[in-house]
Amino acid sequence: HNVRFDHGMIAAEFRRLEIRFRAPTYCTCTGMRKAFPGLESYRLSSLCEHFGISVERQHRAMDDAKATVELLHLLLKSARDGGGAQRSLPTAARPSR
Repeated sequence: HNVRFDHGMIAAEFRRLEIRFRAPTYCTCTGMRKAFPGLESYRLSSLCEHFGISVERQHRAMDDAKATVELLHLLLKSARDGGGAQRSLPTAARPSR
């Protein structure tokens, strides 16, 4: 959900192994801020509560990843429906009209 943290952790491990690492990123936190302005909080737990996404164990990698996928689905649906998410998605992920 906060791509800088996760990407940084993965990149650091690749550096430790002396392997070049490059991967595109997309931050659902930033995307949700753009697509759904005015919410009280954009923390993963707050967004999950707001949108009715269940998370068994917060701050556990797999559970947080699954919740983040659900947020991405919301962003894609919003973009497809012409909502605010259209401008928050990378060009390659935007639905065609």
